[in-house]
Amino acid sequence: MVSNFLQGDAMIAYQNPYFSVKLIENYYSIDFNNEQAIIMTTVEHKNFLFVKVKRNLLDASTIEFPSGSINSNESIIDGALREFREETGIIIKDKTRLKTCTPLSVMPSRFSQKLNVFSLNVSGNEFLNRKDHDNEIDDVFVLPFKETLKLINNEEIYVMGTLSLILKYFTTKEIIDAS
Repeated sequence: MVSNFLQGDAMIAYQNPYFSVKLIENYYSIDFNNEQAIIMTTVEHKNFLFVKVKRNLLDASTIEFPSGSINSNESIIDGALREFREETGIIIKDKTRLKTCTPLSVMPSRFSQKLNVFSLNVSGNEFLNRKDHDNEIDDVFVLPFKETLKLINNEEIYVMGTLSLILKYFTTKEIIDAS
């Protein structure tokens, strides 16, 4: 649901192929031009699968769950699986394996949109037999849950969407595919 505030007169202050900055009553907001998705991925239900993403703005590569933009000509699930394939090299043909989770608000002070969240469990063989990933990714790797917590404590994992999904994983069973 979009608030009445956001339904007011908005002026586009800046726009590019990825997002728009809108000015509404002296308040700036940011909207992605397309839906966004993140895939919280486990391997054999005992490890997390991460990608190390090149982030030029930070002059670093960050540890994240696979994520990306959904093209306007594809469904959110198809787009999420495409992004997953591009970033990890793992091809998932059975769409029912991708489980829909509660959407995340990335930054409610500036973004009215929520991030589409999915969970996926892959086998060790799927990880080992993965194809090449795209050039936005430095690495695709698996970490045991305990090692993941160490990287958080060492401030090596600090991207908000990834952190919130790890927290949700450890505090609820909603994200886990128990079958």
